[in-house]
Amino acid sequence: MSVLDERRGARRHRLGRGAVRADIEGRGFGAVRDISDRGGVYVEGWEPPETLSRVRVDARLGSGLELAFCGAIARRTREGVGIRLELEDLDYVFVARLIAEAKAQDRDGPITLGVREARPEDVVDVELARRWYEVMLDPEGEAQNQRYIEACLLHRRLAEAAARYREARQRHPSFEARLARVGQLIEFLSLPEKLPADLLPAPRKRRRSLFLWTFLLLVGVVSLIGLLFVGLRSNAVPVGL
Repeated sequence: MSVLDERRGARRHRLGRGAVRADIEGRGFGAVRDISDRGGVYVEGWEPPETLSRVRVDARLGSGLELAFCGAIARRTREGVGIRLELEDLDYVFVARLIAEAKAQDRDGPITLGVREARPEDVVDVELARRWYEVMLDPEGEAQNQRYIEACLLHRRLAEAAARYREARQRHPSFEARLARVGQLIEFLSLPEKLPADLLPAPRKRRRSLFLWTFLLLVGVVSLIGLLFVGLRSNAVPVGL
């Protein structure tokens, strides 16, 4: 246990071999042998370059809940690396779920943590992942959905919101209305995002306006012919004069 864990009173959970594995981008797999409830993760069998200091960690539980974290390399040993995840209040709930699932005897295979070098855009990705996790804890909660949509709007990521709602609407029918709302926002704001096909506005019927313009054109042509005819008659020379 690190000094930081001791000061915070963190509890370190030793995991069985194969319970959690780290899928390290471009470097194969490592074994996660222990996790603290304050966000400490120790990965055996990974020796990152000395220049690597910041990482992103993506976790998905067997229940389908998922969350992303920013983190830092906290210590290095000959056996592996310790990562310190940067957690907010809601994240501790997820970590507790992860630990419980990892220690469960009836879990369906190992839990996989995706680990890679941090990128600038990860700060926004993690924020949006956190807001979506909040939605999935209470799919019918109006406040949670509002916060998520507002965060996507703020960061111009409404297309991502549409994709998430579309994927989850089979399990949560109320998401259909959320999906329609996101589509309206994209259309109204004309954001430079690719609008999903099922959110494209229905083509407007133009038959009536086409008929109107055709009618006006015909009236104009008839009027013009009438004027020409009247002009020709007025300019004609009377017979016998």
